Amino acid sequence: MLFCTHLLLLLASVLLLRANVLAAEHLNVSGTAAVGGISTIQCWQLQHPFEIVQAYAGGPFMTVDLGNLTNATYSILPAGTNLGIHVAPVVQYAILLAGRLKVTAPGTNHAVFVEGGSDGFLFAADTTAVTTAGHGTEAVKASILLQIPTKDGIVPPHRVLHDGPCRKNQIA
Repeated sequence: MLFCTHLLLLLASVLLLRANVLAAEHLNVSGTAAVGGISTIQCWQLQHPFEIVQAYAGGPFMTVDLGNLTNATYSILPAGTNLGIHVAPVVQYAILLAGRLKVTAPGTNHAVFVEGGSDGFLFAADTTAVTTAGHGTEAVKASILLQIPTKDGIVPPHRVLHDGPCRKNQIA
């Protein structure tokens, strides 16, 4: 009986999660940007909406256009690695596959702790073209980071939802 109750709760949770994910219209990401030449962290909503795609052998899934991308870099950061204050080397998506990073914007009270996995999606746009200050990055736990630059340094169309990182309930 207890097993059945737990199974029903698990199924209800999965269905609710699936309904919430399928209800998301746009991808929101925390990003480093620059305002007035100073690096900051903002919550962005990417302009391109999710599209629902019907799978041939199963239920629907969601996809979103991230724009034109170039080569990717796979980085391993041991726990305690501190990259110091730096600008983004290029305009890029940064996807934390595993681990935990702390990203800060000096001169602001903005900081974001990024967990690897589904919440590990960031965008870095505070390059030397727009800021001199940069942001700080520290690997709180051993981390695996995938960095994917945009073609020609194009920042994807987006709107700023607010200053500071996206809240957990804002991430699809």
